[in-house]
Amino acid sequence: MPVRTIEDRRNRVMILLALNSGLRRSEICNLKVIDIHPSYISVINGKGGKDRDVYLDEYTREEISKYLSMRNHQECPYVFTTRKGKITEAYMGNIAMDIRKSTGIDFSWHKCRHTYAKNLLRNNIDLETIRQMLGHANLSTTQVYSQLDSGEAMERIREKKPKLFKCSNRNNPYTITDGLEGI
Repeated sequence: MPVRTIEDRRNRVMILLALNSGLRRSEICNLKVIDIHPSYISVINGKGGKDRDVYLDEYTREEISKYLSMRNHQECPYVFTTRKGKITEAYMGNIAMDIRKSTGIDFSWHKCRHTYAKNLLRNNIDLETIRQMLGHANLSTTQVYSQLDSGEAMERIREKKPKLFKCSNRNNPYTITDGLEGI
């Protein structure tokens, strides 16, 4: 995504933040400058009126800082702004639609959230930690992200190299220790 304007930089940073924090669209809209800390973001009044802290990697924080130094409405307490003021969820929806039209990618802000969760799983982060980062009340909601497609499942098996059954050259090629009796 080429960065030519302040709006391009803002959109790029919003996508990066969504991919690297799992924040909901409403949480991105309501993110204030004072909510950004060196290694985490404070989500104030998230879904269900709940507050939580979300891990913030150094690269994403640096990109947010660069954007903040050039954004519209420097006096605005909110991180992401337009020429008119604070960004809205509807405006973010328009950004997503523009991305879909210009790239052909089936982009949505919620898919960024799914990508974040799947990325954490691929990096062996446990479901309880992911639940907390996403702000889910119940672990069962988070477990949806643990479902693998067949390619991911096969790759995990390849990586683990489990001991699988093999034929032997003996007269009786299979034993109870080799597999099911009677094969």
